[in-house]
Amino acid sequence: MTSRFRFAASAGAALLSLFLLACPASLLAQSARDDKANDKTKTEPPAITLVEGVRNGAIAVRAVGNGDSTMTVTVTNRTNRQLRIVLPPGLIASGATGQFGGMGGGFGGMGGMGGMGGMGMGGFGGMGGMGGMGGMGMGMGGMGMGGMGMGMGMGGNTMLVTPPTMGMMMLTQIIMFLVEPGTWDPSSMMMGMGMGMGGMGMGMGGMGMGGMGMGGMGMGGMGMGGMGGMFSVGTGGFRTVPSTGLPVADLKPGQSRELATRLVSLNGVNAQGGIDVPVKGEALSLQMIDEVQNDAKVTYALKRLAAMKAPQAAATLVMWRLSAGMDWTSLEHASKGWATPADLALAKAFCRRLDSGDLEGEGGLLHVVVTGDSPRAAELREQFSKNLILGLPTVAEIPAKPEGPSVAVEVTLDAANTEATVHVKASNDDASAWVPMGKFTLPLNETDEAGATLPIKAPLLVDTLSERLLDRLVRVSVVKQVKTTVVDRKTVYSLKIENASPLILNGLALTGPKAKEARDASAFAGINLAPKRTLTLPVKSAGVLRLGLMDSVRLLAADFSAL
Repeated sequence: MTSRFRFAASAGAALLSLFLLACPASLLAQSARDDKANDKTKTEPPAITLVEGVRNGAIAVRAVGNGDSTMTVTVTNRTNRQLRIVLPPGLIASGATGQFGGMGGGFGGMGGMGGMGGMGMGGFGGMGGMGGMGGMGMGMGGMGMGGMGMGMGMGGNTMLVTPPTMGMMMLTQIIMFLVEPGTWDPSSMMMGMGMGMGGMGMGMGGMGMGGMGMGGMGMGGMGMGGMGGMFSVGTGGFRTVPSTGLPVADLKPGQSRELATRLVSLNGVNAQGGIDVPVKGEALSLQMIDEVQNDAKVTYALKRLAAMKAPQAAATLVMWRLSAGMDWTSLEHASKGWATPADLALAKAFCRRLDSGDLEGEGGLLHVVVTGDSPRAAELREQFSKNLILGLPTVAEIPAKPEGPSVAVEVTLDAANTEATVHVKASNDDASAWVPMGKFTLPLNETDEAGATLPIKAPLLVDTLSERLLDRLVRVSVVKQVKTTVVDRKTVYSLKIENASPLILNGLALTGPKAKEARDASAFAGINLAPKRTLTLPVKSAGVLRLGLMDSVRLLAADFSAL
């Protein structure tokens, strides 16, 4: 089984941001025309964690509650050089209301649940009045499921590299980072694959994406041509969007920036059956969880969920189970109104793995069974066994009942080896049974220009299967609205993303029927959309019209996971 453990990261990857403090989003885009202007000799600013910066006096930090499930962290560069501040997983914040910790996160939030507890930042000197509370900063900033005012665009291009197993194909795409100008920068989307962004120099409110370059991946190979073949060997996968990483913020000498951070309570419900939130303007102070928590499970869980930017509801359930000691019956009752059965299934599966000591395992799996004794069947099994599919590790069996949130694919080759029938099923809301999600067929052969029948290569078959599978797990449409004001009348567009899977949708790449080549694709990083949830993102009309997205949306690649 292939595996990608999203929490473990090299020091270098951590310094270049792997994960997003998701906030009201705006577009980070770079035209491919600018790639030739990249300054590969430009040096990266020194990178230090938020905690290190405070302790050595390089930065001053102040955090206050916003009266909801977020806090604002003001960071000031006290040096005479530019700094890159990294938000490490495992921050705990405390204040008069209670305590929290730093997570980084994305969408699929908790709806109207309000805030999650008190936190704080400032001095790292002592937690002060923890009162058994606790919580985690989820790295977001004002990102509920509706009315986010993202202001994202679909014009321009940015380079996303997704190399196929038989070579490398470069897709010049729009990368849509869900982050607000002036807040945490998730720019190093590619670092999970050992790739850089090619010296994008975005700016983005002083963040700047730097000149990360291609990082020794090697550009040889055949390229797949057109829109096909979105393999990704950096993670060893087909149709896999690279994961985002730890959030960073670049500060010029003397610069101060206000950084939005989402919070998750560690405390359980309060006496009134609700969730405590930091009071607006409440001063908060920060420490690493290792300094105040002796429970290894709690410490590990917080860091893991933070690093993988877990959706708010599922992360809250995990931490209430581990930190507050609530049983699942109590959790189900307390979370009505903001957590779904799918959120509970994710949390339960994570805690089961933690209890079993499986700290490096993957929760979300793609179960794949290929029937048949022919060489073609064996070739397909080999491709599935050593690659991620849509970001998911594969296992060559389908259990009678799901062992947690997961997807299953049964591939049956006909006796003549001319066609494969693919049955798709997924775990139900509480991951107690399989439910069908449709079927489709794939031709196993093609005809060349001379009219000869040739077998389609196994990697291309798996690639096509992966794209067809994605169509059953995610639905995307464009919504058109005409808004009239006193002074003008304009047409606005939004992208509606529905996660129909039992897993977390972390990233997505798409295009439209008018796209002429692979570079006309769009990729969204750091979505982190919880199972069975919907996300709506404003997009610019130019991109919608250029790609023909009102006619149809073609999904190209994704990144799924469990907790």
